[in-house]
Parts: sequence; C-alpha cells; structure tokens
Amino acid sequence: MVCQAGTFKRRALSDLPMSRWALIAVIALTLWCLSATAQTDERETPVVRAVRAASPAVVNVSTERVVRVPGMPAARDPFFEMFFGDAIGPRTRKTISLGSGVIIDPRGYVLTNEHVIMQSDKISVTLADGREFEARPIGSDSRRDLAVLKIDSPRSLPSIACGSSAGLMIGETVIAIGNPYGLSHTVTTGVLSAVGRNVRLQNNRVYYDFLQTDASINPGNSGGALVNVRGELIGITTAIHDQAQGIGFAVPIDKAKLAYEDLILFGEVHQGWIGLQARTIDAELAEALGLQDQGGLVISAVVRQGPADIAGVQTGDILVGVGTQKIVDPDRLRHVLRQIAVGENVRLKLLRNGRPLSLEARAIEVPPEAVQDIGWRRMGLRIVANSPELAASHGLKMDRGMLVLSVMNGSPAMRAGIAAGDVILMVNQLEISRGDDWSRALSNLSYAEGAILVLGRGNVLRRIALPMMSGD
Repeated sequence: MVCQAGTFKRRALSDLPMSRWALIAVIALTLWCLSATAQTDERETPVVRAVRAASPAVVNVSTERVVRVPGMPAARDPFFEMFFGDAIGPRTRKTISLGSGVIIDPRGYVLTNEHVIMQSDKISVTLADGREFEARPIGSDSRRDLAVLKIDSPRSLPSIACGSSAGLMIGETVIAIGNPYGLSHTVTTGVLSAVGRNVRLQNNRVYYDFLQTDASINPGNSGGALVNVRGELIGITTAIHDQAQGIGFAVPIDKAKLAYEDLILFGEVHQGWIGLQARTIDAELAEALGLQDQGGLVISAVVRQGPADIAGVQTGDILVGVGTQKIVDPDRLRHVLRQIAVGENVRLKLLRNGRPLSLEARAIEVPPEAVQDIGWRRMGLRIVANSPELAASHGLKMDRGMLVLSVMNGSPAMRAGIAAGDVILMVNQLEISRGDDWSRALSNLSYAEGAILVLGRGNVLRRIALPMMSGD
C-alpha cells in the first residue's frame, strides 16, 4: 500500500507540472492564433475584398494585325534580286497590341475599348486562370470608345457585378484592375476625381462625360475595370492623359450598359433623340427675354409628344446644361446629344422666367420624320429609300441607296451640284442601302467638318464634299 501509495504520489507530483505547462502552452498558442487572425482581419480591407471579387472577370485582350510592308524600289532590279532575293520585295508582318477587358455576362460577353480591337485580324482573350479563347467582335461604338467581344466556353465564365455611375461621390475610393502585357492582374487605387470630363486624345477624337480618377491607369489597362469598394463595376478604363501625370479616365458604367445592350441586339448603338431645337442667344434676344448674360441656348422648338415635350420643356426655356455638361453653344449641344443612347434618361437643366428648373427626358429612337427634318435643315436634301420600283418609275439605273427627291434653293447640296434623281450611295465611308443607314449617317455627322458623299447619276459615280448649314 505504501509503495503503491508512494508510487501514486510520485506520479501525481510529476504529472502536475506537466499538465500546468501544457495548459499554459495551449493558452499561449490560442492567444497567438487569435492575434494572427485579428491581424489578418485588419489587413483584409474593403479594397482587398473588392479586388478578390472583381479580378476573375478582368481579362487580357490580345489583338493581331497583318500589315503589308512595301518593298524597296530597287527590288525590281535583277542585280539586287541576285543578292537579296525576296528580302527587299513587298512582304507582310504581324503587329500585336495588348489591352484589357471585363466579362460582364457569364455567357462570355466581354466589354472593352473600341481602340483596343480596332483594325485587328485576330483577337484572343486570356482569363485570370490562364485559359485562352479566340474572340469574335460583336459590335463597337466609336463615340464612347466601347466594343463587345464574345468568347465561347463549355462552362459558365466568371463575370463582374455591375454597379451604377449615377450616384458616384467625388472623393470615394475607386480601384482600377487591368491585365497588361498578358501578365497577372495589376491593381491600383485612388479616388474619383471628377465626373462629366471631356477628353480629347491624340487622334483628335473627343469623348464626353467620362469619369476621372487619380488611380494609375497603366499601359495595357485600357478596357479594364474601374470598381468601387463593393467590387462593383462603375466604369471601363479607357485613356491616359498624355500631358499630365496621375490622371486616368473611364466610361461611366451606366452609359456602357446602354451601349452594350444595343451592341448585343443590333451590332451598333442607336442614337437617342429627345425632340428639341435650340439656338444661340444674341444680344437682341437676351434683351427681349430680360437675360443677364446667363449663357445657354434658347429652346426654339419642341417636337409635340416627343421626349422633351413629355418631360415639360417649353419653347422659350433657356437650356444651360445636359447631364453633367454645360451648354454654351449649338456645337456643344449637338456633340452632347450625339452621346445619348436610346433608353437613356437625360437630365435637362433649364432657366424659366429666370428660375432654375431641372427636367428629365427619356431618349427614344429617332423617328423617320425627324431624320428627314435634319437632312432638310442641315443639308438641304429631301430623300427617300430607293427600290427597284422607284428606280424604274424615275428611269434610274440604280435601285439601291437613297433617292434625292428635292434640293433646297441656296443650300449646300445645291451649291455642290446635287440634283433631284441623284442616288446617295455612301456618307463618310458608310454604305447607304436603307433608311436606317441614312439615319445612322446623319446621327454621326460632324457639323463642323461636314460630310463626304458618294452619289450615283446614271452610270457615273461622284464624290462630293458637303458642308453643313449652321441653323438650329
């Protein structure tokens, strides 16, 4: 008993310290794990979570173009051919450019910039997980620098959640995610610096109503994602300002979504129409209206039952802004209206009897009568879609294009020598085969530069430069 008791006692005494040390070790390990977990939670900021959610949908877009390189003039000389062979003759070479894109539909629709895929012969899309697909272009919109691609996969693809650009706050955190050079994602953060920016690039294109951010937009990031701290897509990064550091731009997602829907359905973006005309306020008119140099344009006409009329716009109202854009002259108004897509809600900022007024009009498809009106007021042309029957009745040799019915006296069209019976076949390199083509051509016109028309008269084709009239 004593021995057993003694043995038991010795074991108990030896076990007690070990149990205490084990307990202390367990407590220490638990505290360390809790501390490490707390540190991990502290590092997992909203930006980290946003990048984790959005990154799988951001892709690399690689384009390939075959360019023909002219040979040396001496290539025709047999002496040179003896030594150099075909090396000095005409040849082709491939040029490759890289950009980014965003999968916005799990079926494989990718939104990117138009300039990323422009004039490409082959387009490849590489996902974050390394999978590569050949892509086909669905449509593009040069006015917003947007394009839609389609990739085919046997299973659903990662896509990004779309937010809204309507309620963005200046100063809120934004994140730019791109996939430059085919490498892994590049992530930069900053704040939303401004909305409604107009950007003129080196190709002399002007883009309206862009978002501006100080988040660095790296080379190859064009077409990538600008997201908020929720990981929601709020813009498509599109340009770097060449003469300033730390300034990047993006197409607002609300405009991008409208363009995307049209591109999916029609392969092009249908321009919206709100049904108003406005003209410059000269000194005489300003005095008659009792204005004190408040700027803007006076509404000279509102189309009955058009979007502006339904919204409550009245003749005589002073239009001072459209959306985020200040309206200072008719050219600015025309440029801004050209950016509007069908279905877009347009905020019109007005003055009525000296008091500010804000109305919202929902843009619709341009009605045929409005297209005719634009052609008559701006060009001095009244036209109709040509057909075999119409061509036969007018004794024409061409049964396609748009037939000129009449020409306004003293108009640019009359001065350019256009006459009734001529057939318009092309406007600014856009082939005209039906009324929809004519509508699209007019909506894309630059009134400052005019239009280049290809006309058919008998068996002769003529190319005519046609300026626009400067009316409302």
